[in-house]
Amino acid sequence: RTLRLLEQINQSTRTKDFRMRNSHVSELHDRLADTSASIEFGRIACEEVKVQQQTYAVSHYIYDRVDPKKAKSFWDIYLNGPRHDKLTAPNALFYELNRQVNEKQLARQKRIQHQITPVEVCIDIHDAWMHHVQDEPLDTFEAKQVEAWQDLASTVQSVLA
Repeated sequence: RTLRLLEQINQSTRTKDFRMRNSHVSELHDRLADTSASIEFGRIACEEVKVQQQTYAVSHYIYDRVDPKKAKSFWDIYLNGPRHDKLTAPNALFYELNRQVNEKQLARQKRIQHQITPVEVCIDIHDAWMHHVQDEPLDTFEAKQVEAWQDLASTVQSVLA
């Protein structure tokens, strides 16, 4: 699943069609460095905020290859806080994803179909990442969605190159 999501981001397509041939998965797997640390991180992060494990793994993998020190700082704050500053990008992300998960659970209780898709979460994570790297506060996730998607796609392409 992680490989499929990476490929989807790499191709800059936001489709719900996750069908891939085994040859595509094998090709991607051969091009990627070890993913076990990122997959383990995804498992741990998923326990904190119930977003798909592979979404965290993909994001961890990408940012760890872009800037390992910033990535460690970003994910440490995201997982461990401190939570008093809600405008710090990793904290803002933590609260936003929690809000989305709670909204999804409420919708399910009312029998309304509501899904949080991995690509949308990756865009939110990347928006927070861009703010974190630039040491800027993050007060909303709506403003830079297109910019975050384009930057995420180019970041993934450079990581996979």
